[in-house]
Amino acid sequence: MLNIGMFVIEILVGGAGSISSGPPGDKLLNLGALYPPAIATGHQYWRLITAMFLHAGILHIALNMYALYLFGYLIEGAFGWRWFLGIYFVSGFLGSVTSFAFGPALEIGVGASGAIFGLLGAWVAFNYRRRSNPLASANLRWALMLIGLNTLLAAGFHGIDWRAHAGGLVAGAAAGWFAEGLVPGPDRVQRLSGLVGIVALVVLGVALVAWRVSSFPSVPGLWPPVFG
Repeated sequence: MLNIGMFVIEILVGGAGSISSGPPGDKLLNLGALYPPAIATGHQYWRLITAMFLHAGILHIALNMYALYLFGYLIEGAFGWRWFLGIYFVSGFLGSVTSFAFGPALEIGVGASGAIFGLLGAWVAFNYRRRSNPLASANLRWALMLIGLNTLLAAGFHGIDWRAHAGGLVAGAAAGWFAEGLVPGPDRVQRLSGLVGIVALVVLGVALVAWRVSSFPSVPGLWPPVFG
């Protein structure tokens, strides 16, 4: 619902033309889009979270919301709603971090794709643990096929942030593995070890942000941007 609510705000702010391709860049920045100079120079780290609730047009949000409905249902059923939320936000955060750390320095980024790829990664981890079961094995093959297809799409279309997809996918797979515990033992021990794993992912993300900020090119005028 938050994604849809933000899309309505995008239309109100950017006008009817925003429906097809999203608001202009300056409007997206005002709403919280990911923009590396704003993070590295302006220290607006919250953009690593807010960007995942913005979308560049109706097709973008429609595809992401369909995927969220599909994988959200599967992940909530597999892990429960608390872990679903944890996997979603950690994957979205790491997807944004990967885009910020390794992507172009002047590219605006929006979308929930990193978080959604994280759900797909968690589904891979869940079924890999159970791969001796025929249904889980089939689910695993299906998920890997989707990853392969999306990799081909990312290679063939400009504007797809494959770094955010990859970061979210890896983070989600790790979080999905952590969700069922890292060490054998009672349920409490397994849950605690899983939480330790999630915290480690967040710490890794913070470390990548710190590295990118420290190595970001010092060029006057990158932030704030000037729009003609």
